[in-house]
Amino acid sequence: MAKMNFQYYDILTTFFDGMSQKHILFNKLINKLNNLTVRGFNYSIMN
Repeated sequence: MAKMNFQYYDILTTFFDGMSQKHILFNKLINKLNNLTVRGFNYSIMN
């Protein structure tokens, strides 16, 4: 699972290579979504 995500991230990084500024914003968005998903997932396991 983790390897798949890293490969996907590599593709995204390559794709956005010429647009660093947009990539940074996109990355922040992805991180926020990932954090929310992980938090929600952990919450549902804990309760």
